Amino acid sequence: MIIDFHTHIFPDEIAEKAIRRLSEAEGVEARTNGTMKALLESSEKAGVRLNVYLPVVTKPTQTEGVNRAAIALNEKYADCHRFSYEGPAAMYSFGALHPDNEDYKSQIDMLVSNGVKGIKLHPLFQSTYFDDIKYMRIVDYACDRGLIINVHTGSDLAQPAATYSSSSHIIGLMKEVRPDKLIVAHMGGWNRWEEKENILKIIDLGAYLDTSFSLWNENDPHPFFTPLTVSDFHEYLDTITPDHVLFGTDSPWTDQAEALAVLKKACRSEEEYIAITETNPSRLLWT
Repeated sequence: MIIDFHTHIFPDEIAEKAIRRLSEAEGVEARTNGTMKALLESSEKAGVRLNVYLPVVTKPTQTEGVNRAAIALNEKYADCHRFSYEGPAAMYSFGALHPDNEDYKSQIDMLVSNGVKGIKLHPLFQSTYFDDIKYMRIVDYACDRGLIINVHTGSDLAQPAATYSSSSHIIGLMKEVRPDKLIVAHMGGWNRWEEKENILKIIDLGAYLDTSFSLWNENDPHPFFTPLTVSDFHEYLDTITPDHVLFGTDSPWTDQAEALAVLKKACRSEEEYIAITETNPSRLLWT
């Protein structure tokens, strides 16, 4: 089954406001209205069977509620979380942590005991460098408990000059902690493709990459950023462990069907495409 390993949704009551605020801040048009219903409708059209939802907390007080909501969402879709699932589009939620969470161990323990497989960290929105000791202790303990960690990398349309999770900060943490299930989102350094040498070092240290918001339709170039070139994409694929690349869209900021079409065109074989969209994400989630 095709798995989108990088999606975002908002509660129905705040989705419209959140999408409007983020769209204005980032200068990009959302491709859905940001609700779970809209994401699932998008997935049905695109042929995506499972969406990995990555919640983000911007202050420590949000963490408990977000993590309990993640547990509840996963319980709702529990029958869908298996290799052989072929039903309607479904959801799987990661948890979230903030670097200022003093109770990070208990939050991680709660997630693990309730079957949550991973956490999302967003240094830009949490105003903390990724190689800060506060992230190191979270990543270290999360790794000890077997969790997948997804971290935003590179810049962001809302904060183009921010460097909280540049490739050098990713390398700094990875050398200290050596995480075995770290996903560096946006192909290791969104819109900082000139840092290719460092991104290759991140790959060499064993990171996973997701494709979210990184490849783009060459016939419809984005006005505000330069996408990853197909030649660099191929170089990363040739350098990385074959099972360490995962399909992601960053929905609602990319259309899922379009993202799959662009990825399929960029892949050099059907086997490569299937590995990125199906085999690799399934293996990471369920083994």
